Amino acid sequence: VQTHLRALGRALSRLAHPGGCVRQMRAGWPALREAFFEGHAPTISLNRPIGWHRRFALIRSDLGDAKRVAHQHDAKVNDVLMTVLAAGLRAVLIGRGEHVDGVVLRAAVPVSLHDRPAAARGNRDGMMAVPLPVGEPDDVRRLEQIAAETAVRKQKRYLPGGALFRSSFIQRALLRGMARQRFMNTYAANVPGPRAPLFFAGGRVLDMFPIVPLEGNISI
Repeated sequence: VQTHLRALGRALSRLAHPGGCVRQMRAGWPALREAFFEGHAPTISLNRPIGWHRRFALIRSDLGDAKRVAHQHDAKVNDVLMTVLAAGLRAVLIGRGEHVDGVVLRAAVPVSLHDRPAAARGNRDGMMAVPLPVGEPDDVRRLEQIAAETAVRKQKRYLPGGALFRSSFIQRALLRGMARQRFMNTYAANVPGPRAPLFFAGGRVLDMFPIVPLEGNISI
């Protein structure tokens, strides 16, 4: 009961300052429209309720290769990774006998909102919707399309997720609807590793394996 009362109190305190809330929502409206009102994500077999049968797979690669490809095509490393992701999803869908011609999937990609990343403490990120043209068979053209889209979308102002869904009531409503959501097909994150050596219990940390949350019907 106390938790619900505190949540209600926080919601009422924000309503006491409607001007600031309106200004914040107006500034972030282009990004909100991109995420939730740009159209439905295509229906594919990969979007099904997740469960206990999930698996974790690890693929090692060379970051230098991604950087070289990005430099050659005037793109970002994240664009290259999204291109590879689109190629993998294309292969899976074709292997399942699904239609891919002209299909553009939607990926939810977190974007850092820290003004000074080097001094960042804790998480402060928004969510960008990245189109994945799985219908494009040519890797270079697919990379060019993704790079062009992300360059435009990065100019928008993204709001921190916490600023949109602070209310526990809204959070529960969203979670209940995630199994049927049609906004995104997949979730992907590109997070830089630590620049300085890390140690745990006296030993140097050699590898880190980030795991993003899986929820609703976003199975990959």
